[in-house]
Amino acid sequence: MCYHAKYRWPTGSCILNKKTARILVASSLLLSFGAFAQNNTLLEACNSIDDKEKRFSCLQEIAALKSVNSHDANSFKRLKAAFSGIAGAVSAGISYKNYQSMIADPAKELGIFKQESSNINPQALTFLDRAVSAYNDAERLWRASIFESRDGGILFGKILNYQSLGLSDVIRTYNLPTTTVLMNPHVSVQVALPIIWQYAEKTAKLALDDIQGKKKIDTREEWEVHSEDLLNK
Repeated sequence: MCYHAKYRWPTGSCILNKKTARILVASSLLLSFGAFAQNNTLLEACNSIDDKEKRFSCLQEIAALKSVNSHDANSFKRLKAAFSGIAGAVSAGISYKNYQSMIADPAKELGIFKQESSNINPQALTFLDRAVSAYNDAERLWRASIFESRDGGILFGKILNYQSLGLSDVIRTYNLPTTTVLMNPHVSVQVALPIIWQYAEKTAKLALDDIQGKKKIDTREEWEVHSEDLLNK
């Protein structure tokens, strides 16, 4: 018997006729190079595979392709690049001025992606919104530390009273550690910013992986469990 190299599809006159064999080979090429065909044809090809593991693997690839096919590939590529760019920048080190400019990119690309896409898991979009909000919240905190901190002298340095500056919501959202300095509630941006950025990066990755079909999360409850895990790490 003869088989397709990747999926072990029987070809020629072994089991299938020539017409069906051509469909299977064409389907394999489409999957390999990321092109898209009609769902019925792809499903027919996968369901014709005798080997259960190979058939399951083939169906998984179709699911991933359907996920990517439901939105504009270019807008997704730009969206992913925007989140990767800001995550890489804060990891490598970035000035406040440059950060201000960069955080507009994920928000802009997410807006475009929403307009051009369909059949996207609403929870994935919610998580991307949260990631955008996290990067913005980090900017609020950073800006306040630069322009609105109080002078605590040589011993204490700058004091960032998050309560008087209306930043308590940021503290609560990301469970940021706080202290009291000279009777003022204080949050350290050196500690807080990395926590927020890590949350933003991991939240975005979770959503992008779901959209791309790499790691699907089925229920809203599962999404919220992941969200709590990210906040508690």
